[in-house]
This record gives sequence, structure tokens and C-alpha cells, in this order.
Amino acid sequence: VDRFKPDVIVVQSTHPDPILRALKPHGIPLAVYLHEVGDIDHLKSLAGAHMTVLANSNFSARRLLEQCGLHCQVVVPLIDPRYYVTQVRPERVLFVNTVPRKGLEVAFAIAERRPDVQFDFVLSWILKPDRVAELAARARKAGNIVLHRPTDDMRSLYAKTRLLLVPSQWEETWGRIVTEAHINGIPVLGSSTGELPQVIGPGGLTVAANAPIEDWLAAFGRLWDNP
Repeated sequence: VDRFKPDVIVVQSTHPDPILRALKPHGIPLAVYLHEVGDIDHLKSLAGAHMTVLANSNFSARRLLEQCGLHCQVVVPLIDPRYYVTQVRPERVLFVNTVPRKGLEVAFAIAERRPDVQFDFVLSWILKPDRVAELAARARKAGNIVLHRPTDDMRSLYAKTRLLLVPSQWEETWGRIVTEAHINGIPVLGSSTGELPQVIGPGGLTVAANAPIEDWLAAFGRLWDNP
């Protein structure tokens, strides 16, 4: 801080207190930018701190007000199209982040029931080798799923994507990957949790996260089978 001499410091952390305590003595204006709404009761301490609090969506702002008494200004995620736009040759379905809360089982169920469609699954950053091996075995058994290692550059995957699958089982406060897909004109089939319905908007369809697989398959067909 002394070297860079910022005009303002924005702290992006679900647990900002230690960082704020370290920065406060410098006397530089502080703001907290919040992206999650799970396990947030500890943020009630910010309500009387006379500090600017930002939220990444209207959904986040409502939850932070209701649960923590925080009045947040909304700054939606800033996404530079230059890092995502690509020439699209749409032919496959893309699912990213192979963990249960992102809808892993829904994604597998759709792929297994649509053997005529090819799927790309991008592995989660946090998986241990034994879990990766388990997923690889399931993908081989399905026969139409290719697993990919996590990457910082999604353009080669978006280039092949005709439909993005986002069947999240938890409350998404935005769903950044939806916006990245929309930059490339890729429609999205997602769950109706958190801010996802607003982010997807007319650029796809939503299904209740806990809906039976038949509902997911029907929505999938409405998108995939419509030229």
C-alpha cells in the first residue's frame, strides 16, 4: 500500500475483517465487494462500519440486506470480451466445474440419456486424482463425454459449443460463465437458482434445480433439437 499509493482499496473476500484491520491504519478509503451469500452472518459487523459495500448482483444485494442489514451498491461482474470472444463452430454441449453443487449429476444424467449428442466436461480445479479417475471412468462408460483439464483460456472450448449447461444446485449470485457464453452467442440451459434466471434472460432456458430429469431433458430438447 505504501509503495503503490492507491486512491481507494476494494477488498474482495467473503471474510474481509483481517484485511480491513490491516489496511485501516493507512487511512485510505476502503470498500468491500461481495460475491457470495452462503455463510454470511459474520458480515453483520460491516453494517455499522460506515464503509462502502458492493454486491455483484441484485440477488446478492437483497440477501445481504435481509440477512446482514447491509445496504449494497450493485456492480455487476466486469468481463472483457477480448478474453472470451472466438469464432464458434457449434457442435457440442459444454459443462464446466465437475462438482455436485454445480449440477454434476444432472449433467451426467442428460449426457447418458442423449447418446446422440457430444459433451465436453471441464474438470474442477480442486479435484484429487482419485476423483478425476472416477469421473474419467463414468465418461468412458457414457461414451459421449470428453473430460478436459481446467484452463485459464476457455476460447478453444467455446469455439465448439452449441449449448452451455449450467444446472447449478446452489444459489449462484451471478454465473459468470453464462455471460462469457453469451458473448459468443451461445445459448444456456441453467437452473432457476439465485441470479441465474436474470443473467440467462432471453438467452436460453431455466429449470428448477431439483426438477426431475425428465424436465431437464425436455428443456434440453427444446434448445438442442431446434435448428
